[in-house]
Amino acid sequence: MTMHRENIKGAVPLNGIDNNRRSGDIFPAWDWLRVPGVTLPHVEPPWAPEARGVSEWAGGVSDGKFGMASLDLIRYTQLRPGGDELDEETTLTAKKAWFFFDREVVVLGSGVATTFDKAPVFTSVNQCLLNGTVHCADASGNCEISGGDAVLRGPATVWHDNIAYFFPEQQSPVHVSTKEQSGTWHSISHERSDEMVTREVFSVGLEHGKQPSGVNYCYFFVPDVQPEEIEDWMRTQMPQVVSNDAALQAVWQSRDRTGMAAFHRPGMVHFGGYAVEVDTACLVLLSVERTCIKIAVSDPRAQGRSVRVKIHASTSGKNCGSCGGRKTYSFSIDLPSEPANAGRPVMREIATAEQ
Repeated sequence: MTMHRENIKGAVPLNGIDNNRRSGDIFPAWDWLRVPGVTLPHVEPPWAPEARGVSEWAGGVSDGKFGMASLDLIRYTQLRPGGDELDEETTLTAKKAWFFFDREVVVLGSGVATTFDKAPVFTSVNQCLLNGTVHCADASGNCEISGGDAVLRGPATVWHDNIAYFFPEQQSPVHVSTKEQSGTWHSISHERSDEMVTREVFSVGLEHGKQPSGVNYCYFFVPDVQPEEIEDWMRTQMPQVVSNDAALQAVWQSRDRTGMAAFHRPGMVHFGGYAVEVDTACLVLLSVERTCIKIAVSDPRAQGRSVRVKIHASTSGKNCGSCGGRKTYSFSIDLPSEPANAGRPVMREIATAEQ
């Protein structure tokens, strides 16, 4: 929000910012249409920069160790002729989710769509100060970038400043850029200097094209890793994307024995030898320990619903959808509705035999 002549360009982060910045002061030189995490048409007005999101779905769930966030992006993108009212026929929509595990973050997007036709839509993965050489790889081979651009096709990996970005699917083209960018503090805050500031900037993102319809995306980022370690992580530690569609966005990490899901409607998700079933839209985190199962549930609409939960545990250790024997734990969780706690997760611990 812009107020008191501060945060002049601050309307953009409403689209789901995830600022992954290690060091340095980049803000005057930021391309504010490519703020990390956002999905947005890459063009200055006439799209409506002050338009607020209109969805009630924005929240998270955590067990205190791992967690996820989910956003149902619904935002008007254009003003009616005359420039005074929002055109409700031109919307930008996407279901966005972030899954935080011990070693990596998984980012999913489903159903990216807009009728806005003035510019392509981008999902920005990161934009930070350039620090050394950028290493890239896709089906066409390996390359290094230092002062230039590249377009990669998934599956692709990008490494910069001890962070690896992995794009596992044949999806939207991956744009990588290393270049100088300039701007002023005054353009952000009218109380600050109008002296031009120039920075060398690294950026990476996904281009979904003009007027995308039903586009999905997926990427991982792994901090504190060297280029030669990426292949081993992909082979032995990469989480499994269980689902990424309009009904369910879910990821299972076998190493952490933890799965997380955004149920956009009632349904079931399979996490290894377990399945979780819910009777209403909600966020769920399942953690399997040696003698218990822990589950956290939240309502990103903060409406304080009651959720009926069933956990199906395979007696053979196989996927519950195909195994012959299983044990089911069934219970209800009443989510808080009072303003101070609405949207907060509720935890439940279930004692089990040794798994």
